[in-house]
Amino acid sequence: MVTVSTIKYEIVHGKAPGGFGSWAFSIDKEVCFISGKYGDAKKEAVAIAKSKKVHSVGVLS
Repeated sequence: MVTVSTIKYEIVHGKAPGGFGSWAFSIDKEVCFISGKYGDAKKEAVAIAKSKKVHSVGVLS
C-alpha cells in the first residue's frame, strides 16, 4: 500500500489538491512532475512508487 501525503501542498495553498495542472510528487527522494487531472496524476505517481517499492508519496507545492 502506498500512502499519499498532501500536507505540504495544503499548507502552501490552503486547500486540498485538485483540478488540472502540472503536479509535483516526491517519490523516493526524487521529484516527479506529472501533468493532468490531479486524480490521474496521483494514480500515476502511486504506480511509480509501487514499481520502486516505495510506500509513501508526497504532493509538493
